[in-house]
Amino acid sequence: MKWAMPWNVAGQARFAFMGTRGPVAQEAGGPHKQGVPAPIFAGRRTPEDGSISSTDVTGRRFRRLRPLTVAAFLFAALAGAHRVAWAQPAPTAPSYAAMSSGLTPGEAAALGQALQIPGDGLMAGGAYQYIDPDRFMVVPTVPVAPTPGAETNEDTSDVTFEGLDLAGIRAMMPPGNLAALIAVNRALRAAGFQLTGGTAHVAKTYFDLFRLGGLRTMRRPIATNVSYSFVTPDRTPLEGPGAAAIFSFDPTGRASLVWLATRRLVRGPDVPILSHDEALAQCAIGALPGSAITADLVHYAPPLYIDVVSIMPHYRCGGTAQDAAGKTARLKTRYIPATLPGEPYGPPTVHVTAAMGGSTVNAQADVVGGTPPYTFLWSSSSTEIPDASFGPSITYDVVTRDPAAAASSETVHVSVIDGNGLTSGGSDSGSVAVPNPVIPLGPDPSNRTTGIEYQSWSVGLTGSEHTADAFFKGTKAAIPAVSNKFYAAEFMSWEIDFRSSLIAGGQDNQWADNVDMVYYSGHGYPGGFTFSSLRDNWWIDAYPSLRLGDGDMEWLALDTCLFLNNDDGKVVTRTKPMFRGLHIVLGFDTTAADSWDLGGIFTDDMFGTATNPYSNSYGAHLTVVQAWALASIITNGEGGRWAAMGPHGDNGVSDVNDRFWGFGAVGPDIRGNDIKGYWRLSGST
Repeated sequence: MKWAMPWNVAGQARFAFMGTRGPVAQEAGGPHKQGVPAPIFAGRRTPEDGSISSTDVTGRRFRRLRPLTVAAFLFAALAGAHRVAWAQPAPTAPSYAAMSSGLTPGEAAALGQALQIPGDGLMAGGAYQYIDPDRFMVVPTVPVAPTPGAETNEDTSDVTFEGLDLAGIRAMMPPGNLAALIAVNRALRAAGFQLTGGTAHVAKTYFDLFRLGGLRTMRRPIATNVSYSFVTPDRTPLEGPGAAAIFSFDPTGRASLVWLATRRLVRGPDVPILSHDEALAQCAIGALPGSAITADLVHYAPPLYIDVVSIMPHYRCGGTAQDAAGKTARLKTRYIPATLPGEPYGPPTVHVTAAMGGSTVNAQADVVGGTPPYTFLWSSSSTEIPDASFGPSITYDVVTRDPAAAASSETVHVSVIDGNGLTSGGSDSGSVAVPNPVIPLGPDPSNRTTGIEYQSWSVGLTGSEHTADAFFKGTKAAIPAVSNKFYAAEFMSWEIDFRSSLIAGGQDNQWADNVDMVYYSGHGYPGGFTFSSLRDNWWIDAYPSLRLGDGDMEWLALDTCLFLNNDDGKVVTRTKPMFRGLHIVLGFDTTAADSWDLGGIFTDDMFGTATNPYSNSYGAHLTVVQAWALASIITNGEGGRWAAMGPHGDNGVSDVNDRFWGFGAVGPDIRGNDIKGYWRLSGST
């Protein structure tokens, strides 16, 4: 089955109705993140995470805004009927001045002391991070006898046999929700630090065990997490990596993870913004054909390592796309500036001019407006961009796996971030006469290899190209060396690269299953993910197309929505055929954010490098699951859930605590009749 073209529209857009205190999102197409309460007031969440909501740390409860009165509604309707005759004022929204960022050294020290945390944990911009690699997200295991014939992997590297300690897992009892919430409030008071505008939500991290047929036989909480959603002083949602707080408590009752990244805001001037219809049109640029787009007015908080002066209104873009058979893909959450280009506080306008001769592309980005300084991030429809090319101009040679396609159309794209964290982009296309072909991949004797594929501006996203580049930089910085064997972007990222070579047309033996780890970023749905290439299918399902690990792959990292969602209890049914020696699939249970940083933080935490300002070096390095969980928590907003899943064999042998090759113990390939069931971890962001 192929995706229907055009795709059917599923769901409806949201609209913001104004009350006496601000906007309330009235929606027909579902919450902006699955299982997330409306950020303006505390609410209930999905039973999957078993969470509760609470008041903010100041003790104030958020009240639902009063609906419009009948008279006001009729007046609004009459005004709409006479819209042609009445001039409409330009919509506006407040801006906010960033008065301070993060924690002071004194606050960090006091918070650490209250939570029994060593060190001050301070990072760029005053963000605070603490993680204990020995306690965060660690699943108890015991040594078990080797499985005959599995003592080494396909690269002849020794493996470690550890079995799930079921008694130890059953005995894990993290703090109760109320006890965790009280511990956080006490620590914040001891530090003299207020999470102004924050609403606490308490949820569990769960370890699940399944039989071969998908019946769940165990579900145990292994951590209690207190996370915060935020609103501005005017009670509009405040979202993004610069408005985040989460505390995770393990069964000892102590904090095993703390992440804080907030700013103190005061109200600034109102600024003109895009209308809702204009925002929907902007959100729809590049989206999958026929997508149902949503656009919600929020304020976006960039990472604290971007030293912004003001926090500006943005629209949160989301939505769905549905095929003719009813399969629904969830579009990643992304943010676009709501302010107007050319106006004060507006985003920059970017114009790209490219000259293409032979196989060489020379491109120049001209920027008008916005707030200097500017950061330039380039990408290509066919070619990996050189590391050093991040100024206003770029020169590169087209090297592509599909010379005919590149010769007919090569696109160079740039994203520009201004001094207030506002983003814009531009591109130019043309033909190159003699593109250089990619050398076909061959067997590699090294067992430290990765591959990267992504869809970004070709499917209406902006973050995928940058998170993929960040993943690439992290692998290049690793010691011992990790080599990246392929980097397939946009239209050069193909479904057949993941399709099993045992299925007609599939070539995973040359691509995805020819490396140890693949990082993929794009859109997804339960048990599958999408592509922009017209070469083959627009989508791939775990069943029947993915059969990974019968070649080389140990780990698949999917920065997509919903791949490991289990709301219907069918996650095992959808994904178990893909485990043919694959150790772990990493993904999300909910909608994922269009993050620029996830890939870099993920690799830094696996390899102990520090290519991202929000990364840290832990010496012992994190397990693959720990690194994914931490990167997801830092880059995805409150209310999401990361997930990881893998098989287990006799005596509970599993790979749940794998580290990457060369950075710690790695378990065996478990395949065929050796698979006795599956485990799954999921935790809140």
